[in-house]
Amino acid sequence: MEEFLSSLSPEHPAGMVESVTVGNDGQRHVVQWNVHAHYQSDGTISGSIMIGRDITALREAETALTKNVETLKAVFSNARECLIIGNCDSNGMPERILDVNRYGCVIFGYSLEEMQSHRVKDLFPDALPPYLSSAMEVGRVSITDGHIEIRARGKGGARFPVEVAISSYELHGETQFVLAMRDITAWVTAQKTLTESERRFRDFADFLPVPAFEVEADGGILFRNLTTESFFGYDEADWMEGLTIFALISSGEQPELREMFQVCLVKDTILSNEFNGVRQDGTRFPAMVYCRRMTEKGIVTGLRVLVADLTEQRGGVENALNRSEMMYRTIFENTGTGMFLLNADGTIVNTNRTGAELVGYPPLGMLLSGHMALQIW
Repeated sequence: MEEFLSSLSPEHPAGMVESVTVGNDGQRHVVQWNVHAHYQSDGTISGSIMIGRDITALREAETALTKNVETLKAVFSNARECLIIGNCDSNGMPERILDVNRYGCVIFGYSLEEMQSHRVKDLFPDALPPYLSSAMEVGRVSITDGHIEIRARGKGGARFPVEVAISSYELHGETQFVLAMRDITAWVTAQKTLTESERRFRDFADFLPVPAFEVEADGGILFRNLTTESFFGYDEADWMEGLTIFALISSGEQPELREMFQVCLVKDTILSNEFNGVRQDGTRFPAMVYCRRMTEKGIVTGLRVLVADLTEQRGGVENALNRSEMMYRTIFENTGTGMFLLNADGTIVNTNRTGAELVGYPPLGMLLSGHMALQIW
């Protein structure tokens, strides 16, 4: 206090000083003193008036406010989203930029001073006023519901997709805005890649000449290629009614198909088995069913199923067998050599006409009774 009093003078006799004291409650108190000194003609202090005020709560509030402001600045500066604060125009639309966090400067490629020299419309030239207006309106209710996807323009004119949320507030009679923006270039690229991948998968699946399905464990159909409609004869309305994969197989074989699916869901392998397929008109055909489980991030999500029609294959085998038998009989019967087919005990199974003539028996009757043995003398 003596040092403070010595700083006063006749020309400036009044001043303010703070001190920390311990009160009757044992707590430290900050006291603000208003001091007015009185001087003698020779300039020495003759006395003083001191008025004290406990400002402990005020100083604690200031300390807390300073801490909160510093925390807010740290959050604002280090947020991993672009944050822009500014003034709105007379129509309530974002206009002049007052402050931008560090991440925002990096995204747009400008310094803070350069950002402050721009208007919001310079950063979002492709965003029509209705979009920003609707986002501002929703943002007044809830900032999380006011997201819109637009394109931003960075330094050099490069445009990139962003997700924006805008909110407004009143400060000293002026409408201010807070704009939160996230660069979604990677997300949009991933979406395009996924969409293209799905398109290529569907094109490839539709190219297959056999029905292809993606099904749930209970047989519900998640995906089918175009071949299924012409193959089984069902139209779109039929599929939408909830046809399962089991409806395409004869009812007596459905338990066997379910069992194959259950094994396939457990084992990472391709399984196949032959069933009788059933078309919409009730006709049946021999079918080979192939299945393999689907996984996503290590979790089994269902099965992929292919159905192959074996009708032509079966017909081809039967025709080839018939042709082979016909050729065999033609050669067997028309060769000029006597031929016999014998069992292990020598009994005659079959013989051609020349063979029968050699042994003096007609080809039918006793010679092929199954009891006659060929004896060579």
